[in-house]
Amino acid sequence: MKIPERHSIVLSVTDSLREAILLGEFREHLPGVRKLSNDLHVSVPTILSAIHALEKEGIVRSTQSMRTAILVAAGRTKRRKTPAHQVAFLTFAPNYFVGSQYYHTVVNELKELGLSIRFFECEHKRRTGLLKHLKQVVAQYADCWVLFGAPSEVQTFFTENQLPCLLDGVTSEGLSLPDFEVDFDALFRHAIHHLRNNGHSRICLITSEHSARINSKSMEVFRETLRKGHPDMPDWDPVWIYDDSTEHFKTLLKDLFFGGHPAPTALVIAGVQRVATAMTWLMKHGLRIPEDVSIISRDHTETLDCLHPLPCHYRQPLSAAKRFVRAIIAIIDKKHIRRHTRIMTNFYPGDTVSKIGPA
Repeated sequence: MKIPERHSIVLSVTDSLREAILLGEFREHLPGVRKLSNDLHVSVPTILSAIHALEKEGIVRSTQSMRTAILVAAGRTKRRKTPAHQVAFLTFAPNYFVGSQYYHTVVNELKELGLSIRFFECEHKRRTGLLKHLKQVVAQYADCWVLFGAPSEVQTFFTENQLPCLLDGVTSEGLSLPDFEVDFDALFRHAIHHLRNNGHSRICLITSEHSARINSKSMEVFRETLRKGHPDMPDWDPVWIYDDSTEHFKTLLKDLFFGGHPAPTALVIAGVQRVATAMTWLMKHGLRIPEDVSIISRDHTETLDCLHPLPCHYRQPLSAAKRFVRAIIAIIDKKHIRRHTRIMTNFYPGDTVSKIGPA
């Protein structure tokens, strides 16, 4: 028998035992569980899970004598294996999964369930190019398409073509795709409340054009929450949007802090990479964090944990990843799925928010 690879241990052990059976390495019964455990260098529970999987395939059967009987004849190496369900992850923003423990958990859970995972990226700026690329991608079959950061035209495409999908984001108005998203309304209200408790009133949200398009309603919630009870709010728009480029992001920071109007004392930033850019740029231009500018990151990846000072941030609970997986499985099984699912994030107070006195 081949020593199984470690990337998905139960599946690898199952494949190894199946191949050994079909090649005739065993006769009427499999060796004992402990012997298989020693031979394959894996735990007893892993062996039991693999045997259970082979039972479902009709290859073996556990007997009352605690032995595992082989039900297929040796030499049937061409026995067809039931194809795994296909799940396709389709992203519309670069580096969507980089360093995210949440999304890595989702992928690993799906693989452990025996599903086949594929990844596709669509970054076309123009609608015509995007839809052309999309048609080429969906020509490859998938039991469930998982859409990350999908703009409205993509959502419309999947709706009109009745493709099985789950949207990681907010469904555009007038469409009825099942969606699964962080409750950004609640997140922004909490961030503003936390900053106000520390004396901040000039608070600014910085986000990309892409994020602003798919979360436009949350932008309004941010504005409205700031206006409530604060008639002296700055006359400039508290939501600042950059065109997805680093250079424009830096230009925006320059205008915010050196543009001749009252500068914000606190920033809420969407996108971990932009948090790192903002911290570097601000300190390079003589602004201390958090003494001069407080920062809260709307998102989290492992990259954030490497920054100093450690940014305050919001993080999706790993329990939500399991709910996300269950939603994907429900779509594959053509079962009823809740139309809108909202995740409450956890707040992690880092070192980038400080109290300030009256402005």
